[in-house]
Amino acid sequence: MHRQLRVPALLLFVVTIAGTTKISSGADESTEAVGSPKTPICFPRACVSKGMSEREALRKLSGSYELVRLEESEALEPDASGHESSYLVKDNQDFGGTVGVVTFTDRRLAWASRAWGYADDGKALALAGEVYSLIAQMTKERGATASVKTEHSLQRDLAVDQIKILFGTKEVVITILKRMKPNGEWATQEVHVDETLAAEQSEK
Repeated sequence: MHRQLRVPALLLFVVTIAGTTKISSGADESTEAVGSPKTPICFPRACVSKGMSEREALRKLSGSYELVRLEESEALEPDASGHESSYLVKDNQDFGGTVGVVTFTDRRLAWASRAWGYADDGKALALAGEVYSLIAQMTKERGATASVKTEHSLQRDLAVDQIKILFGTKEVVITILKRMKPNGEWATQEVHVDETLAAEQSEK
């Protein structure tokens, strides 16, 4: 199971880095801005939105998860004082139990995080470090604006997923190769991280 978690951990790492970079996906700028009161974050079995009341958010989450107050490391009722409070969202079936964190200020959801993947073995940590170094190099060399494209292709028992982060005429390309096992499940076979010259159509 741990091998299957390495790629999601890498993807989470990339998204975290991209948060400090101006990422353009070609979406209409008139759409709702990330971080606005209606922006949701969804766990596998429950969604909460920024600005939601603490009571409502904890009610939604407690139906499927164990909530653990961070300050005291024990499950508590919502803080009656209205001061900042944070909770671990725990599910014993995933990532050693913790799948996210929610933080409330003045009894309203101010921040939330969902853990999409986790890995702590040496190879995964080294690969995440390479991703960081490459993106940091690109932002220093090409600037902090980038666009992101994902591609998926399937050939019989081999699936290829790619994340392409375009910095002008250069790309950071993360390629994930998966092969179907005899039991029908997909297993990650290889992950490649490359710096490439962008295709001609991307330079226009």
